[in-house]
Formats: sequence, C-alpha cells, structure tokens
Amino acid sequence: MSALIRFLAEFCRAHPLDEKVLVVPSFVAGRQIGEALAGEAGAWVNLRFVTTPALAAEVLQRSGGAGAARPMTASAELALTDRLFREILAEGKLEYFGRAGASPGLAQARHRAIRELRLDGRSSADLKPERFLMAQKGRELALLLGRYERALEEEGLVDLA
Repeated sequence: MSALIRFLAEFCRAHPLDEKVLVVPSFVAGRQIGEALAGEAGAWVNLRFVTTPALAAEVLQRSGGAGAARPMTASAELALTDRLFREILAEGKLEYFGRAGASPGLAQARHRAIRELRLDGRSSADLKPERFLMAQKGRELALLLGRYERALEEEGLVDLA
C-alpha cells in the first residue's frame, strides 16, 4: 500500500464525520486514488476529490465574489475565444490570422495562447506588436485578447486566470 493511501486511510478513520477535501490534478486521478483507497483500506467517508479550478469556482460561487461572476470551464473559454475570433474575422480586421481561417485546431491554439497570456498575468495592453516577428500577428493577438477581456467583464464571466 502506498504512503498516500496509508495516510488517507488513517486520516479518514481519525476524522470520519469531518468533510475532507483532497486537491488532485484531475478528477480521473481523484477517482483512481478513491478506488485504491477503497480497495486497500475500505471505506472513505466524507472525502471529496477536487481540482484547483473546480475548488476556485466553488469558492467563488459560495462567496458571491467577483460581482457574482460565473466561472467558465475550459470548453466555455474555448467557445468564447472562437466566437470572438469569428466576429473579428467577419469585421475584416484579421489579415494575419484571417488567412488561416477558423479551423478547430487553430481555434484551440488561439485559446491556448489567450489562456497562457492570462495565466501569466498579461493583458492586451501588455502586448507590444513590434516585439513579434510579425507585428500584424501581435496587433491581431492584442485585439483578440482585448475583446476577450471585454467579453468577460460585460458578460459577467470569470476564466481560470
């Protein structure tokens, strides 16, 4: 039996009625830990597995923080990024990204770029197009990020960042 399973089994026996929350990297990992715990040590009462984003969303919802904003899933972030990209494309404001179109693979790449910038604490105002290999790419990425930021504020949404 692994040290983690042994610890959890002992902790669950010592605190049977207390709510216990274990932060895990994914719900799949939590389920695997739960199955191992049940198989090796028996029942685990009131132990809940949660990811960091899910826990943050739960705390936000319970506290009513951020103006009662609604937390988004990664899929919702992707959908928002793609919707905004398509709007900007329809406006004819995309020269660099417009050539590639709105394919699913590129939508995911744009979403990852927006997410990484936001997780790094960057905003559209931080992007300097002249620092990009192609300044047009920098301008269009800043435009997309700016629309994303504005959409979060106007629609009362909160992303992972």
